[in-house]
Amino acid sequence: GAFLMIRAELFSSVGGFDERYFMYLEDADLGYQVRKRGLRSVLMETDSVVHLGRHYEESDNPFVMYNMNKGQILFYEKNFAKWSLYCLAFLGFLAYSVRLLFARNNKNNRDEIRAVMGLYAQVLAGNPKVGKAFAGNK
Repeated sequence: GAFLMIRAELFSSVGGFDERYFMYLEDADLGYQVRKRGLRSVLMETDSVVHLGRHYEESDNPFVMYNMNKGQILFYEKNFAKWSLYCLAFLGFLAYSVRLLFARNNKNNRDEIRAVMGLYAQVLAGNPKVGKAFAGNK
C-alpha cells in the first residue's frame, strides 16, 4: 500500500485515477500522467503511516495475481505503443506457462495461472481492450 499526497488541481488536470483500474497500478498510471506533463513524483520512505485494514498482498494470492496482471495490461495498453503491449503479453504468457509447469500438485493454483494466461492470450489474439473487456472483477 501507499500514502499519496497530490495537489487537487494537478490531480484534476491529469484526470485523477483512471476508473478502469479495478486495483493495482492506478497509482503508477497517475504518476506516469504527471511525468508526461514534465513534473515528477517524490518517494518518501517512512513507516509513520499505518494501514489498519487487512493485507492481501501475498504473491500467491489468486486475486492479487489476476488483478495485478490485468492492471499491468491496461497500463501498457493505455500508455505505450502496441508493440510494447504485445511484448508484455508474450513474455507474460511465457512466464505463466513456465509457472504452470511447476504448479502440478495444486489444481486451484493451476486454474488461477490459466486465468492470467487467458488475459495475455486475449491480448495476443488482438483483443487487448482490458478497460472494457475486463472492467469487472474476475
